[in-house]
Amino acid sequence: MNSVNFYTFTILSYRISVNSFVEYVIKSIRHNSAMVCFIIYRATADSVDQLSDSITSKNLLKNFTIKRQYEKFYIQ
Repeated sequence: MNSVNFYTFTILSYRISVNSFVEYVIKSIRHNSAMVCFIIYRATADSVDQLSDSITSKNLLKNFTIKRQYEKFYIQ
């Protein structure tokens, strides 16, 4: 039976590039079944679209979903 790993990362500041950090995390774990939660404080309304566009344009994942709940972004 395959298990699904769950990872949570908290990004408190925009001193780092959120898209670059998300890309790094996805590349690090993409060969495992996983759900990833990024808690991004001070995220803007278009953050989901930006993340989705970045993941798609760099071919980081196929068949993924992003769900936003307040400052939490779930990528599955």
